[in-house]
Amino acid sequence: MSITICKVTPGDAERLLDIYSYYVKNTAITFEWEVPSVEEFRPRHRTAGAFCLQ
Repeated sequence: MSITICKVTPGDAERLLDIYSYYVKNTAITFEWEVPSVEEFRPRHRTAGAFCLQ
């Protein structure tokens, strides 16, 4: 199995929000009560310095 690490881009926002929404809805670890819209979520990668695994 091969894993590639890449920087997150604004185009990744919808897929990442799909993953993140589970944690907003089912846990207390996000500190959010409602799932943000894609427009609200998209710029977060700039401040988080996020990376994704492919």
